[in-house]
Amino acid sequence: MSKVETIPMDLFFYRYKPDMEYYYDKYWGNDGNFLYIKNHPLAIFASDYVKQGKNILDDLDNHVFIKYEYDRYSDAPTVKNDTHKYNASKRIMNMVDSVRKYGYCENKYDKSKHLIRAFRETHERFIPNKEVYVLKTRKHRAAACIALGYKEIKVKVIA
Repeated sequence: MSKVETIPMDLFFYRYKPDMEYYYDKYWGNDGNFLYIKNHPLAIFASDYVKQGKNILDDLDNHVFIKYEYDRYSDAPTVKNDTHKYNASKRIMNMVDSVRKYGYCENKYDKSKHLIRAFRETHERFIPNKEVYVLKTRKHRAAACIALGYKEIKVKVIA
């Protein structure tokens, strides 16, 4: 069962995965909790795109998001032939541009299929003794919302 709720972005986190420890330490930001949504390399890229525009493509190889992607997916054919960085970057840029133009779950994207999905969790890895929302799907959309300064968003909370 799920329910649509409006949640504050400061209670929005990425899911903890033990096999990602290496990447958390090396690539994720540390503004407070490393699992906080704005600390994911994808959200860092989206925020930098909002600030720099298409100039972000000028030094793509040195961006933390591309370094993370190339390290994590080093065996993928698109990484080996070096096309991944542009495709991954364009996906984020296109989502930021779409949310900027149409809003998040507004206008032509107001259907529930476009809602970010999350679940509630209480764990010391997030905020001790406090229930938070943990991203389940739509990470590009979530990154766009944080980059564009949304303070709260509607999400479909999965029970």
